[in-house]
Amino acid sequence: MNERRAPESAPGVELQGRVRAALLWAPEVDASTIGVAATDGIVTLTGETRTFKELLAVRRTVLGVAGVHAIADELRVGPSEPHVLSDATLAHRIIEIFEWSSEVETAAIQVRVSAQLVELTGVVSSPAIAETAVRLVRGLRGVRRVDDHLLVLDRSVAESPGHRP
Repeated sequence: MNERRAPESAPGVELQGRVRAALLWAPEVDASTIGVAATDGIVTLTGETRTFKELLAVRRTVLGVAGVHAIADELRVGPSEPHVLSDATLAHRIIEIFEWSSEVETAAIQVRVSAQLVELTGVVSSPAIAETAVRLVRGLRGVRRVDDHLLVLDRSVAESPGHRP
């Protein structure tokens, strides 16, 4: 009889696929940085996690997969690199924070973001408004520098009788 047998590595490949799928579905895990190999119910994990909490989540997830008997854990906890926000995302966040603030004249301020450097231009009615706008932008994660080019126009002088601009 000529019986066809599956390669001996098939159970390992199947287990490897189930472990990868479980890691992809785990919301607290970045599966793209984790390598998975499986043989005889033993799963070898390689790569890097951002935090120790993520490392524990990986272990918990893998041990929850049917057929996993042991883990050979070669994962490292790497340095957390700050997540770099795109300039477009920063610009949106700046506009949103201005809109949320009752102290900023949103329509009077133009925002330009390039390589996480923010330039504020426009005409505002008081130094306090300019200072608040700059302070709010400086407080945002991902902003490297704020260039304040806001012009303060004292409306009381501009609206006084006999004043000519």
